[in-house]
Amino acid sequence: MAEIDIYNNVNEGSMVDTDGWRSYGLLANMKYKHKVIKDKDPNKVLPRVNLVVSLFKPWLLGMHQVLVTKKHLQLYIYEFVFRFNRRTSKSRGKVFYCLLQQSIYYKVTAYWRLVGRVAQHVPLKRSA
Repeated sequence: MAEIDIYNNVNEGSMVDTDGWRSYGLLANMKYKHKVIKDKDPNKVLPRVNLVVSLFKPWLLGMHQVLVTKKHLQLYIYEFVFRFNRRTSKSRGKVFYCLLQQSIYYKVTAYWRLVGRVAQHVPLKRSA
């Protein structure tokens, strides 16, 4: 699974700096240059990543009460990014304006489409 994310988001031959987690050992087999940063303090190794992850995990678990599905995870991430990028905004009116703008420019998605139904009155297929 991690391999797919790397292939989709990182160009082959790129230098990937990591904190030495054992699973990153796979990078050597995947045509990437891998550099392990040896510093013990994670805030010095990847300060921005640790900030975002330390804010994202409690937000996600608190906001969605652990009912997070892989199917909708990317949408949750988009919402978090929207909030994170505006967390220090001095003008709350701009945030409201941006939300209004998005509601005008993007088509409404019906709930039945969000949950994966093929038509409005067709029930979801339950997997065993």
